[in-house]
Amino acid sequence: SDYEDKISKLGQENINLRAKVKELETRLDDSEQYSRVNCLEINGIPERNQEDVPELVKKVGNNLGCPINDDMIDACHRLGMRQEGRTRGIIVKFVRRSIKEDLLQKRKVKRNFNTRDIGFLDGNAELVYINESLNQARRKVLNAARAVKKEKGYTFLWVKNGKVFLRKKEGDKAIVLTNLEQVATLQ
Repeated sequence: SDYEDKISKLGQENINLRAKVKELETRLDDSEQYSRVNCLEINGIPERNQEDVPELVKKVGNNLGCPINDDMIDACHRLGMRQEGRTRGIIVKFVRRSIKEDLLQKRKVKRNFNTRDIGFLDGNAELVYINESLNQARRKVLNAARAVKKEKGYTFLWVKNGKVFLRKKEGDKAIVLTNLEQVATLQ
């Protein structure tokens, strides 16, 4: 009948529109993440009133053997609103991706890099973490992958060039995780 044809056409149209939305979401996610290609997040550095965030970033770089000057930093600031009892991370956007990658590599080599290394002598020596900056969607994928890593016995989880990777054991092929649906299907 006419109604069945209309329902069938609407159903097909709905399927096509959902596929188009999914494709556009993927393109938007890729574009958002690409805009962060020169960005790092630095966590664990205590907050002070009247602090000079670019100066902190330069101290981090210099202490890791990756000298940074003002011309190398496009922008940097603390993330989010100030909250009592919580240290906000720092986001830094460099003018070149190579600076970001050099700093990440140097941090991996110096495993115990902490607040003492950059002049915070009061309080405990807290580790300073440096990670690639992820957009909201990929951060959710990373957090879900962390849970799967624990629950399903995966050994390796890492982020490289804005992509989340998971590997069961040494020698296995790495899985690139791009969305939450994919994470949910992991064994």
